Amino acid sequence: LARGKAPPGVAVFGKRGPVVSRKRVIETVCREFDVPVGELQRQRKGSFLRPMASYMLQRHSRMTQEEIAEAIGVGSGAAVSVQVRKLLRAAREDDRLRRMINRIDRRIS
Repeated sequence: LARGKAPPGVAVFGKRGPVVSRKRVIETVCREFDVPVGELQRQRKGSFLRPMASYMLQRHSRMTQEEIAEAIGVGSGAAVSVQVRKLLRAAREDDRLRRMINRIDRRIS
């Protein structure tokens, strides 16, 4: 890892560089969605709040999918993976969503 390569069988996700606190990432995402932090624990059909938080936590906080699931109240690490994949797929076709991802990413960095 020190040489920039992960040993076989070890997946390294997210950006390299400084780790951003979970609290800061969650607060930034919730501010962008204009909802209180407590809303993150609620399941809202069709909302990209939890998927966005999952993606940003994965990207900036170097948390595992299981840690992210616990932080945002999702059932499992696999559910986090599904959410992130859905978000990124939707962003490919939705300019507004893509701009939101970029805006949140810049605010966290």
